[in-house]
This record gives sequence, C-alpha cells and structure tokens, in this order.
Amino acid sequence: CEYGAVECGIIAHESPCGSIHTSDETLICEIEQDPGGTSDDGRLLITHLECYSMPLIRYRIGDRVSLSNSTCECGRGLMSIESLIGRDNDLIRKSDGSYIHPEFFDYVMRHQAGVRRYRVTEQENGDLSVQIESASELSSDKSRLLLALLEQEAGLERNIHLVHVNVLPRDPSGKFRWVIARDRRPQT
Repeated sequence: CEYGAVECGIIAHESPCGSIHTSDETLICEIEQDPGGTSDDGRLLITHLECYSMPLIRYRIGDRVSLSNSTCECGRGLMSIESLIGRDNDLIRKSDGSYIHPEFFDYVMRHQAGVRRYRVTEQENGDLSVQIESASELSSDKSRLLLALLEQEAGLERNIHLVHVNVLPRDPSGKFRWVIARDRRPQT
C-alpha cells in the first residue's frame, strides 16, 4: 500500500507490521490543526527535501490525516500515519467535531432509482444543498425518504435542501466533485 500525491511523490508506505510509514528520508510531514481544534487530526503539510527546482515548504496537499506518536514494531523509527481521513474539501464537519465522509452520501444516493448524479454542497450557514441530476423531479414520498436518510447522519442541527437539476456541470478542471465542503481556514 502506498500513499502519495502528484506534487511530492510517495508520502508513505505500508510496513510489514501494517503501519503506514512516512518517507522521512525525503520529506517532512506536519499537521496543521483547525483554529481552536482539539482533535489529533488536521491538514497534512509537506516539506519536500529533494525538490530543488521548485521547493515545497509546508505545502497543503488538501488531505486530512492523523499522525501516530507510537513506535512501530518493525523498528524503522519512521513516523507513521495513524489514519487517512480524506480530502479536506470533501469532508463535512458535524457539530460534535466528527466528519461525514463523502462515501456516506454515495452509499445513500447510488441506490436511488432515477438519480444520475448528485452534488452535496455545504453552504456558508452550514445547511446542505443536495443537487440531484435526474430526468424528472423526485416524488414527495421519495424526497421525504431521502431527506430522512441524509438527516440521520448529518444531524438535525442543519437543514438539507433537495434541488432538482437537469444537468450538473463539471468543475473548470474537468473533474466532477460530488461533495463540496465550505473552506474553514481563516482568511488572510
């Protein structure tokens, strides 16, 4: 198992003991916690030690991880990633500080007959907008069922709005993001 990014290559490998060791010989991994955060996870910052033409120093790659403080049984002495939480821009943070992983939405939406694609967008006020691309609008019964499934995980502290669209456009990059969380980084 390998974990990496286009900008900095391989970030970590799985050891024979099952730990995910960072490539400490070629890069430095750090965690940037949310302001006022209390959890052990955060945004992964990479400083690449062998990129001479274009240095990457404390580069945010867009992933959230948790680093381990324990020593691996293999004895290599390398730092380990305890958990790969997901892409920062695709994780919806709940009021208790935990996250809703994008796969939750995929699990709910892929079984909905008539839904071609969907996009969940977290609004500034914390509400969720769920755009549904389908040939026709969902029936009121189906909409109620879908809202109940989504609210079960998202929590009742936020409103969820279902919006029918004929076509969901791709991002300017050509990719299609189905979950978009609002950016919580302080503006500088």
